[in-house]
Amino acid sequence: MEEKNYLIALTHFPKFGPASLARLKSLGNWQTAWQASSAKLLSLGLNQKTIDEFISWRDLVKIENLLSTMTQHQIQAVEFDDEFYPPLLKNIYQPPPLLYYQGNLKSELYHLPLAVVGSRRPSPYGQMAVNRLVKDLAQNNLTIVSGLAFGIDALAHQAALAVSGKTIAVLGSGLDRPSLYPAANRCLADKIVAQGGALISEFPPKTSANKFNFPRRNRLISGISLGVLVIEAAAKSGSLITAHYGLEQNREVMAVPGNIFSPVSAGANHLLKLGAKPITKTEDVYEVLELETGGSQTSSRQELNAEEIKILNALNSEAKHLDELSNLLKLDIGVITSTLTLMEIKGFVKNIGNSIYLKL
Repeated sequence: MEEKNYLIALTHFPKFGPASLARLKSLGNWQTAWQASSAKLLSLGLNQKTIDEFISWRDLVKIENLLSTMTQHQIQAVEFDDEFYPPLLKNIYQPPPLLYYQGNLKSELYHLPLAVVGSRRPSPYGQMAVNRLVKDLAQNNLTIVSGLAFGIDALAHQAALAVSGKTIAVLGSGLDRPSLYPAANRCLADKIVAQGGALISEFPPKTSANKFNFPRRNRLISGISLGVLVIEAAAKSGSLITAHYGLEQNREVMAVPGNIFSPVSAGANHLLKLGAKPITKTEDVYEVLELETGGSQTSSRQELNAEEIKILNALNSEAKHLDELSNLLKLDIGVITSTLTLMEIKGFVKNIGNSIYLKL
């Protein structure tokens, strides 16, 4: 059986989240993790009650049945080390080792990804803002990332589709038809897949939506993206969770200023007070992300930060391996990795294989 299939099985156990899976990974491979004894699992620091539940559950599970359900619902899985795993997501804290998806994951889908989130009950002003901004952004080669939720999320996906743009929906449920949430947006999900986009979830098939899933979903929305744009959000909106994850992940956070008398603008306006970049036109997004107007070209060399300039100078003569760059520039490997990922998405460098980077 393929190694990945054991990981698929492990992610089906509901009490194994990213932290537990990271511990299991230390056993060397996923087959070993799947077959591990109670004593071995306890040595990893897992809770004994969880271990007992897992072993009882494992004895009843047939991996072939899990794979059959995926095939039935046209769901595929991509591992962390796969070339089509979202590149920016690799740099967040405890990224999921496996993602489920429907659609066609390809490198083009990760070109200039921007998260667009907001209120589930947008005002006419919010609807107008998302329609005008997102259509222009999607037409100019940005990929719109959102959560398929009612309101701004759904409108953002629809605006991208209306101009034949690229869009990714990140869900807080399984991707199988009965579990897909919200059910009222199933047709929208179908359109996203049909027009070359993708549905993504870290939750396996037959996972129902619950309130604990959505913060995990929100960290993926921001983690996949270069930045987070909030268009209307109430004071306690889930969109603010996405924005705060964006800050933790060193993403650009932006917000559309709203009516000071409107409750659905309170959260977005609060973000602006905290230092989020105000967005009143599409050119503002390009400026924040350091892109030339229209999003089709990258920013000039003069707009690069200090680390990016050092990397480009080091790559002037020849391609270099990630480790060689880290040693040469005396920069932490994590800083080098995340900076190179951003530079590749913006079009300054290219990974030509085996973590060897070439200046473009």
